[in-house]
Amino acid sequence: MHHEIAHDLTEAHRNMERVLTLIQLQMDSLKEGSDPDGFLLLSNAIGYMRNYPGVIHHPVEELIFGKLVKRAPETRTLCARLHDQHQSFRQHESTLLRRIRSAQAGEVAACHQVKTLGKAYCTEHANHIRSEEIDLIPWAVRWLGADDWQEIDVRARASIDPTLERNDLKQYDNLYDYLMTAGRSFDLH
Repeated sequence: MHHEIAHDLTEAHRNMERVLTLIQLQMDSLKEGSDPDGFLLLSNAIGYMRNYPGVIHHPVEELIFGKLVKRAPETRTLCARLHDQHQSFRQHESTLLRRIRSAQAGEVAACHQVKTLGKAYCTEHANHIRSEEIDLIPWAVRWLGADDWQEIDVRARASIDPTLERNDLKQYDNLYDYLMTAGRSFDLH
């Protein structure tokens, strides 16, 4: 069970990295004040990061944090830092979405803020993913038993609304189209 959950988390990280790359590329190509498609794509990508990792992926990791701290107290600082970063990402995403709306309304300063905040967000999130894979997952595989992983799986499944993905993913159609067409030229994992 632990290998399946760890594998799923790692696969989700690869997808999140692809979206972070898209966000970075989109920010680099934004045209100030007159790029409605660019801002829409960027907004959808940030929305995806808020609604997939924030609602489905991070809660599974939070369950691991709780179990791991009990089994390996020396991971308390690591788990607390990763937890705080999850909270910080939510705040950054909210701020980015507000600034994107202001930029869409023609506020030139907001476009610059989107680029600055967005680059910092992408860097922080990429570092966070690396830390989870290098620091967290190996500790979890080492210290959590089969019963812990089973409970994490059951609790994760119980906390996810089964209609969430099907209904919410419809709003990301243009993001998906971009990733499937123009995104093919990116040399990603």
